Amino acid sequence: MSSVDTFEAKSAKARLDQHRDDAVHAKVQLTESLDALKAAQSRLLGKRLDDAIDKQRNVEKEALAYLKNVNSMCQRAAKWKSEQKRFRLSLDEMNQFAEWAAATEIDLHAVAGNLEYVCAVLEKEQEEVAK
Repeated sequence: MSSVDTFEAKSAKARLDQHRDDAVHAKVQLTESLDALKAAQSRLLGKRLDDAIDKQRNVEKEALAYLKNVNSMCQRAAKWKSEQKRFRLSLDEMNQFAEWAAATEIDLHAVAGNLEYVCAVLEKEQEEVAK
């Protein structure tokens, strides 16, 4: 073996060692990059999940507010229905009172007519007694 062969062998071995070092360094960088990518994906997923949870909470709040409004309207409708029923009963009672008042007026006119007749008869008898 000549010194050129030895030099070429050493040079080839040095290049091979350099390629191995570069490969190890590249593997380390690739591992770091993959870890950084996984961390970035985790942060992105966490942010998206936080956004989704916030949106879900907003929907829940709106649904709860809607439900409260519906319950309030149902309670008002029930209250209005009972008030309407009470009003109709009062109106029926007033109609009955109006009928009673009309019947009483007719009876009072009859009594007044009878009283006028009795007064006229008594006046006539008093005039006859006075003569």
